[in-house]
Order: sequence, then C-alpha cells, then structure tokens
Amino acid sequence: MIDSLVELTLDAFKKRLNEENSLLVQREWGYTENLVCYFFPAATIEEIVEFQNEHNIKFPVDFKLFLLLHNGVQLFCHPKYGDGFEIFGLLEIYQHYIEYNYRDLIPDGWFPIGSDNGDILFINSKDYTDNQRENSYLYWSEKLFVDNAKEIGLNFERWFERFLMYNGDLFWVWGKEKPYHYYGRLKQHLLNIEKYHK
Repeated sequence: MIDSLVELTLDAFKKRLNEENSLLVQREWGYTENLVCYFFPAATIEEIVEFQNEHNIKFPVDFKLFLLLHNGVQLFCHPKYGDGFEIFGLLEIYQHYIEYNYRDLIPDGWFPIGSDNGDILFINSKDYTDNQRENSYLYWSEKLFVDNAKEIGLNFERWFERFLMYNGDLFWVWGKEKPYHYYGRLKQHLLNIEKYHK
C-alpha cells in the first residue's frame, strides 16, 4: 500500500501525460497549449542525509519522499520557450541557497525548493515538526522580496497535489487579485488578440 500522497499524486499525474511527457493545459482566458514535463532521476537516502548534514538543513518527510522519487522536476514547460515551474533537486537547492548566497537574504530556517520565473517557493523549517503531516510550512515570495512573502498554508504534499490538479496554475495567489485588476487584464488581452490576429 502506498502511504505517500506525493507518490499517489505523481502516479496519477503521469497517467495524464502522453509519450513525450506533455499534456494539453487550459489557462485563463481560453489559452490552451501542450506543455512538457521533465522528471529527473531519484536522489538516494544517503545523498539526502549527507546534504542535510553538510548544509544544516532539515527536510520535511514529504519533501524527502519527493526527492527519493525525483531529484527535481520541471513542470508545465513551453516546448519552444521553456520556462515552467521548477521544483528543485539537491543541486538546485545548493545553487540557490549556497552558491547564490540566498542564505544571507532570507529568514533563518528558510530554504528555496522551487521557482517560477524568478518567484520562489520556500520551506520554513521552523514551521514543521518531524513526522507531523499537518504542519504548514510553505511560503511564496516574488523574487527575493521575502519581507512580503506570503504564507501558503500548506505542506509540500498538499501543495504538490493541488498544483498538479490545477495544471501548474499558481492557485495560492488566486484569492488575492481584485476583480477590477482581473477584468482590466482580460480587457487588455482581448484588445491584443483583436490587434494581432486580424
């Protein structure tokens, strides 16, 4: 029996992908596109333990389970232009946390685990306790403006399940947009379609 929501979520998601690891995704305003996903080989438990000890980082259980399945993924990437959402493996966490020296720019106990066009998903290690699945410890920051980081109110496995269910949309920011901003952006989008698709 699988007791990992991360594994259940990944298994279900991969069933929706075609042979090229892509799927047709609908986004706002009627936009559809085939987007590609890349899954990297698993990390070993020894690599994870060594990484945690060497960098004084403690991963929550659900994120460790993710790394044991895939040592990083790139999800919902445009086949020609790239981008997409990256969930970091050990190397990318090292690069962002140590090499790029984010450690000095972010609160103590935080470390980056994902990115979407420079906006960053963080784990706050002070917000979780070992073997407590109910902890919520994820934060979202536009670029490195961590003073304005938003608490997502989820742990990794619940966030990951919803993220894949919503086809890569940043669902945790949806409730923050005022209707007049949304309809203003929609109006501009429709004007652009009319202008460039005549």
